[in-house]
Amino acid sequence: MSMDAKRIFQPKIWLLVFALVHTLGMSADLLPVLTDDEAASDHLGNTVNDSLADDGGAIEAYQSGISQVYGIGLSWTIIMVGGAFWTRGKSQAQLSVLFGGGLFVTGLTLGVMGSMVGDGFDVFAFVMTSLFAAPIIASGTLHLDDEAEEPTVDA
Repeated sequence: MSMDAKRIFQPKIWLLVFALVHTLGMSADLLPVLTDDEAASDHLGNTVNDSLADDGGAIEAYQSGISQVYGIGLSWTIIMVGGAFWTRGKSQAQLSVLFGGGLFVTGLTLGVMGSMVGDGFDVFAFVMTSLFAAPIIASGTLHLDDEAEEPTVDA
C-alpha cells in the first residue's frame, strides 16, 4: 500500500497541481477587482464595509492593496513551479512539506481572521486550504527518505 501511495503522492505533481489551481483561483477572484472599478466597489462593499463602496479613493486604495496581494500570490506560483522542476528527491519532499505546512497555517490564519473581521471562524477558508495542504504535505512526507536523483549527462 505504501508504494501505491508513493506513486499517487509525487511531490512534483502536487506542487504543480497546486500552482495551477492557486494561479487560476487567484486570477479569477482578483483580476476582475483590479481591472473593473465597479467590481472593486462591489467587492469592497461586500468584504469590508458597504459605506466605502462609493468612495473613489477607497476603491483606488483597495485595488492597490489587491494588486500587491496578487503579486505576492503569483510569486508563490513561481517558487512552486521552480521547486517542482529544479529540485529532486529529499529536497523536493522537504519543500513540499514546507509549502503544505505554510498553506495549512494560511488557512488557519484566514479562519481566525473571519472571527476578527467577520461573523466568526471562517470554516470554508480553513477547510479549502486544508484540502489543498493535505496532499502536498502527504507527498512530501512519503518521500522524505528519497535520495536526490543525480541528473544524467548525455555525451
